[in-house]
Amino acid sequence: MLPAILHEKVERAVAYAKAAHAAATRRAYESDWAIFTTWCTQHGLASLPALPDIVAIFASDQADAGLKPSTINRRVAAIGHHHRVGGYPAPTAMPTAGRLTQVLAGIRAEQGGAKRQKHPADAAALRNMLAAIDGEGLRALRDRAILAIGMAGALRRSEIVALQVEHIGLVPEGIRVTIAHSKTDQARQGIVIAIPEGSRLRPKALLLAWMDAAGHVEGPLFFGACRGSMR
Repeated sequence: MLPAILHEKVERAVAYAKAAHAAATRRAYESDWAIFTTWCTQHGLASLPALPDIVAIFASDQADAGLKPSTINRRVAAIGHHHRVGGYPAPTAMPTAGRLTQVLAGIRAEQGGAKRQKHPADAAALRNMLAAIDGEGLRALRDRAILAIGMAGALRRSEIVALQVEHIGLVPEGIRVTIAHSKTDQARQGIVIAIPEGSRLRPKALLLAWMDAAGHVEGPLFFGACRGSMR
């Protein structure tokens, strides 16, 4: 069982993540999704689920129409959001998402790269939480990993507790987390969430530090710090 105070921190972190999707963002997502579904209808394609290559072509069309990389990234995020709500993995999290990733990177490079933006308040709050966890013991390593993964993936407490080692996939860009059972997974097939590494929060690095220190290769991903020992 995870300590109660950590549960509260996870809940706070998830609440910050959800708060980031303000009313304006939700309206933008709905507009972006409507644009994508209309585009799919015009081309005789399925919008849900949509293959990563289809989303890549859509993103390319949007770039050719003069849209900014930030707008295109938001539309791809909106597509991913509606897929997860519908019980499907986001196109960016599918195993065949390599070309989509390349197209998005190419769009950013073609237009001189995305402008550096301020990190949202929820990310700053999480950094403060992480900084408050001192030490390199098992408990500190575990707590930092839980906060980073829970925040970056907007995971529920029950989803974090249920994570197994085999639910984690390591990719160059970060982590792919399989949620075996979720309220949005009506087909009960599992949902894959892509968590990018980032340069400040570093959820992948924090998770690997915990797994290396804990020394476990199977079973629950997060367990009580009294188990295992530092190597």
